Amino acid sequence: MTQTKTKIFRLQILSEEIVRNPNISCNAFIAFAQLHKLASRKGKFDVQFDHTNMRSYLGLSDNRTLRKVFDNLYENNLIIEPILKFPNRSAMTVSLNPEYAISSNTRAFTQLDARVFNKSILAHIGATGVRMLYYYQSRINYKSLSTDHCFAAVKTIAKEIGVSKETVIKYNEILESTKLIKIIKHKLDWSGGYNEFGFEDYTRYNNHTYINEENIPKLLVELSKTSEF
Repeated sequence: MTQTKTKIFRLQILSEEIVRNPNISCNAFIAFAQLHKLASRKGKFDVQFDHTNMRSYLGLSDNRTLRKVFDNLYENNLIIEPILKFPNRSAMTVSLNPEYAISSNTRAFTQLDARVFNKSILAHIGATGVRMLYYYQSRINYKSLSTDHCFAAVKTIAKEIGVSKETVIKYNEILESTKLIKIIKHKLDWSGGYNEFGFEDYTRYNNHTYINEENIPKLLVELSKTSEF
């Protein structure tokens, strides 16, 4: 008897407008992804959610910080109306901008196994870690058989997602330790020629970063074994 493979739900997010938009904070990126996931499943742009659960999910301590996240979403036109105040009851509705829905346009998007947004994974690798996974995936050209990695420099990554170079290095280490990425480092190579001063001319190649999407469910299983709950 043949076993049928479980269908993986991959969350699609616009590459240039969202994944690589440095004006969108990493927490706002995660919040948008959660709202977008709800919208994708229900086929609606008006999404009802529990703001206290969202605050807990993002690991935020108070509503003031959560408000900044939603201000960021509004400033970048990802939601239609600003959140002026959180209701006393937890349930509230927010309207996503249909312009940024995958179904509304043909612009390039990035997709990954949606389980990467699981709360335990998010707590383990951080909002920046999840954002960087999407970033690396967005920079891999799968149409080319010879390109299965991202070769963006640390400086470029930092600039395109709005964080410091030190932050990129820190989260690269976290992502490598969880085996969600593999980085092959490249040192200086002699080009075979000499520069204008007569010294050997060396070329530095950017590191190659490979995404291990298949390790997302494996990490989830690992974390569930060590969970206190």
